[in-house]
Amino acid sequence: MHIKAGLKKEYLLFSRTFKLWGILIAFMAFAIVDPLLFKALEVFAESMGSDVNAGELVAQSMGAVEFSAGIGVMGALSDITASGSLIMLLLMMATAGGEQKKRSVIIPSCAGLTPMNYTLPKFIIYPVLIIIITFGATLISGVASILLFGGQLDWLAVVGAAGLGALYMAFIVTAMLMMGICTGRGGISAAVIYVLSSLLPIILSGFKADRYNPFALKTMALGVPIGEEIDNLNLIGSIAITVILMLIFFFVTLFVQNAKKIDNEGNEAAL
Repeated sequence: MHIKAGLKKEYLLFSRTFKLWGILIAFMAFAIVDPLLFKALEVFAESMGSDVNAGELVAQSMGAVEFSAGIGVMGALSDITASGSLIMLLLMMATAGGEQKKRSVIIPSCAGLTPMNYTLPKFIIYPVLIIIITFGATLISGVASILLFGGQLDWLAVVGAAGLGALYMAFIVTAMLMMGICTGRGGISAAVIYVLSSLLPIILSGFKADRYNPFALKTMALGVPIGEEIDNLNLIGSIAITVILMLIFFFVTLFVQNAKKIDNEGNEAAL
C-alpha cells in the first residue's frame, strides 16, 4: 500500500508541475524542429548551384550518404539526448535532492514511509516516464521526417534507435536520482551528471573503451537511423551493463537512505 502511495505522490508531483510539461514540450520541439532544420539545410545546399552535389557533401559530413528521413530522426534524437538531457536534469533538481533541503522528506517519513517506500517510487516513475517520452518523441520525429523528406524510412531501425535512446535517458535519470538523493544537492548533482555525461564518452573513446557502456547506447542510437550497422555483442553488452548500473544506483541510494537519520532540530533538517 505504501509503495502505491509513493507512486501516486511522485506522479502527482511530476505531472501537476511544469516538470512534466517542460520535458514534453522540449522533447517534442526537438522531434519536429530538427527535421525542419535539416530540410532547410538540404534546400539551401541544393540551391548553391554548383556542379558538386552540395547536399550530398553536407549529408556525408554527418555520416549519412544523402539527405533522407533518417537524418531527420538522427538530428532529433541527438538533440533529445544532449540538450534534452540538460533540460530534464534542470527540471528534476527539486525531485533529486530538493525534498531534503525543503524538509518535506520528513512528511513521508512521519507518515510511515520506509526508505524503500520512499526511494523505489522515484526509481520507477521518473525513468519509466522519461522512457515513454523519449520513445514517443523519436517516433514523432520519424513521422515528421517522412512528411518532409518523403521516400522510405526503416521503421524497425527508428524503433530500435528510440529504444536505445530511451534506455540511455533512463540511465541519466537514475544517476541523477542517486546523486541528488544521497547528497541532498539537486543543483550540483544536475551539473555533475551533465558534465560527466558529456566528458566520459570522449575520455572512454580516447582510451579505446567506448564499447560495453551506457554511452555506447547513445552512439548506436544515433547511427541506426542513417543505416549504420550495429555490433550485436556491443549492443547486448551495453544494454546489460546499463541495466545493472541502474540497479546498482537504486541499491546505493536505498543503502544511504537507510543509513540516514533525520535530525528535526534547528532551522534545517539534517539528513
